[in-house]
Amino acid sequence: MLKIDPDNGSAHLGKLLTEYKVTDISLLPYRARKTKKFESARLYGSEETKKQLNDHFKKNRAKKKRNRIIRMVGIISIILAVTLVTIVLITQYRKSDRYIYGLIKGADGGYIVTEYNGKDENVKIPEKATKIASRAFEDCYWVKTVELSDNIKIIESFAFEGCTNLKKINIPRSVEEIGYGAFERCNSLPIIFIPKEVKVIRGRAFYSCTKIKVYTDAVSPGPYWSGDWDYSGMNNYGVYHCPVYWGYDIES
Repeated sequence: MLKIDPDNGSAHLGKLLTEYKVTDISLLPYRARKTKKFESARLYGSEETKKQLNDHFKKNRAKKKRNRIIRMVGIISIILAVTLVTIVLITQYRKSDRYIYGLIKGADGGYIVTEYNGKDENVKIPEKATKIASRAFEDCYWVKTVELSDNIKIIESFAFEGCTNLKKINIPRSVEEIGYGAFERCNSLPIIFIPKEVKVIRGRAFYSCTKIKVYTDAVSPGPYWSGDWDYSGMNNYGVYHCPVYWGYDIES
């Protein structure tokens, strides 16, 4: 019995039989496929003819095996190249401001810091940012200093809540609003300067900031400063408010 590669069609087989002058052949259909291909053939001819056909099919199978290996190596190479490029792109992306600060573009064209994904202790907000979104730095306990750019206009509610190791942050004159509980539980923050240009300060902006002292060049609270903007919590003597120093020369 001579085994025929199933990938050899009847036309190819007929050509081989004619080439090797085989006079009698009984073909068995390859039932696993709905095509005119053959699984095996009984050959009635010389031993030399059978040997020639066997050699031919062996070479053909070896060639196809080599081709399969080459294709597989090619596919693996492509997968590895794509994986490498993906890793490089992800690495570059994670170093970008868009990832580290979760920057998105706002309706006014400015950029919003939505989420801090960095691990630096000393943070410098990108110049193009105009707003710190609600809870953007929530529970970033490792952050020690924050430098806001002169383009920041709004610090939303709970923006820096739970930054328990925050020791220094500047409020530039560009800031117009400080949201509710913006610095809640920043209990390592010893001092903060608030310029008179801040139009709105929501309630409990410094809640549970047990060490903080507030300095401002305003001589009195602005019309849109909440009545409990400086409320810090309760102590043994009742309601506790942050010490506020009015009319302070911030630039000095």
